[in-house]
Amino acid sequence: MSLVETKKPFPVSGFVFLIALLIRGVFVFWMNAQNPKFAWDGDAKDYQSYAVHLLKDGSYQNDQGDQLFRMPGYPVFLYFIYRVCGVSPLAVQSAQVILGAFSCLLLFLIMRKLGGEDWGFFCGISLAILYDAIEPSAQILSEGLAIPLISLFWYLWFCWENSVNVKSAVLSLVCAALSFVRPEFGLFALVLCLGYPPVLSKNSGKQIKGWVWGAVFLAAFTPWMARNWNLFHRLIPSSGQGEAGIYMGLALPLEHLGDISKSKRAPENLGSVEREEFYKREFIRLWHLTPAFKIVKAYAVNALSVFYPFLPSYDWSYVLFVPLWLWAFFRVRYFPQMFPLWIMLVLYVLVHTLAGGPVSRYRQVLSPMLLILATLGARDLREHFGKNFWKIFSLWGGLNLSLWAFAPQVRGVVLSIASLLKLHT
Repeated sequence: MSLVETKKPFPVSGFVFLIALLIRGVFVFWMNAQNPKFAWDGDAKDYQSYAVHLLKDGSYQNDQGDQLFRMPGYPVFLYFIYRVCGVSPLAVQSAQVILGAFSCLLLFLIMRKLGGEDWGFFCGISLAILYDAIEPSAQILSEGLAIPLISLFWYLWFCWENSVNVKSAVLSLVCAALSFVRPEFGLFALVLCLGYPPVLSKNSGKQIKGWVWGAVFLAAFTPWMARNWNLFHRLIPSSGQGEAGIYMGLALPLEHLGDISKSKRAPENLGSVEREEFYKREFIRLWHLTPAFKIVKAYAVNALSVFYPFLPSYDWSYVLFVPLWLWAFFRVRYFPQMFPLWIMLVLYVLVHTLAGGPVSRYRQVLSPMLLILATLGARDLREHFGKNFWKIFSLWGGLNLSLWAFAPQVRGVVLSIASLLKLHT
């Protein structure tokens, strides 16, 4: 197979897009028929309530009157869909199906640029079949918008050519949009704003002007900060979810490990700012009461849970690519153009190590980045092992399908081992 760019990429890119569209469309249809409540898992109803209030009276608040807990990116996305189509979860799912397929197309284009059309096809189709990237299409959750925005960001980073100032401004604008959807990515924005490390900029072959990046990012966030100042009379650049997330990031794993009986929840009658203060106090209290080794263990649980393969069923499509992106990690110095991507990925995992608690769903947002790295890892392994790589990869795929077929038994063994480790520690 030739690993050079083809002059006629459209048929292949079109095939990737249509396959991804078909898989996501069938999945949404199937889940709506089998389990209509699936769309409303987790925080979905809260996102919905913000969007419905925007639609009805123009106010940004949920049904409990909170005006700060969620960043406005995903509720505003819902609001525009509802304005056009009415309050229809199916319309949201349809939009997310299209955006999810678009993400697969963008990954095809990224890897076509970096490694040729064949590896572009490998990357795009991999995202098309990855369950972590399929499931968000069917749910009213921010992952359904965050994954396309991350894919767009890295497409612009790797594939779009323009002046340094223009590219810095556009990338900053996309990152701001992403941070309005998932505030965790604000930390990555801050790193680039303070000055993208020169060694990384040189090795990755990309130049970002920190002052341009910072000016655009600040301009994008100024209306939100002004609104918060007007309402709460304090500078709040993000949402009120931060303090709650930091508290839950320690309390939930401690609860899971049996070190505390139950994590606390803020009383419903508290206002937005008072709720922040409640969780800040509870975190400080819990931190001082918890031995250091238990804190370290709790955060280790959070970090490992991001990569835990049971959701609750065994996710063979995720585990299939784990050795490939791990190989890219160990060979990171050979892929200097990936340093910025690694920074975003590591910072995201760091945030969810310290905040949010042990939730494997947080991994879904990483899907585009992990598969770009997995594709580079696959290409590198192909160069090392030749055609034998595909035989090894096929055997690994077969093993994963076998584990998936016996997932309940495998999960039982894993949980038993985890329980034994918990007893011994």
